[in-house]
Amino acid sequence: MSRSKKSRKPSSGPTAKPKLSKKELANVEKRIRKTKGKQAGNRQQEAIPQKEQQQAKQNRDPRLGSKKPIVLIKETLKVESKQNSNKKKSAKIATVTFVETATAMNVDADIDHSALEKEIEVIEQDQNLQAILAKQEQNIELSEHEVDYYNEQMERHQEICSLLGWDEEDDQEAEQDAVQGKLQGTKDEADLWDKLDNSDLSQF
Repeated sequence: MSRSKKSRKPSSGPTAKPKLSKKELANVEKRIRKTKGKQAGNRQQEAIPQKEQQQAKQNRDPRLGSKKPIVLIKETLKVESKQNSNKKKSAKIATVTFVETATAMNVDADIDHSALEKEIEVIEQDQNLQAILAKQEQNIELSEHEVDYYNEQMERHQEICSLLGWDEEDDQEAEQDAVQGKLQGTKDEADLWDKLDNSDLSQF
């Protein structure tokens, strides 16, 4: 075999791996390495007395880590107790209503009947009210002002009648009795005229 002469020219043979830069080396060093032994400063932590550790635990908020369920709905017992208290209060109010009725009776006794009767006469003789009634009989449309005026007067008339103890039924019965009396009077007069017509004047 012929001897090959060494030379410094590049050849196609294998070469060494290129060296990494500083940035690439820093990225490679980020991997977690296995540690042996205890952490730094472990001697000082072991020297702390246990009392200080217990005080630190007591200063924590008790709500942190609590597993006690929180009640979100009101208890039914409180509602029942409120209902019972309301029933007791309503029983006490019953005595007060009796006093109110007695005062109302005293107010009714102090009412001036003569003034109320005069007010009824004024309402019944009101010309505006009579004109409205005439329009109603003739089926004429009323204005809003006339309707309001009619309602006010009739409500006041009913209030006065209730205060005086008058009923519309009593008034209607009185009117019917008066009409029947007039009819009976006319019948009596007709009978008298018939007797006079049928009587024989030759006897006299």
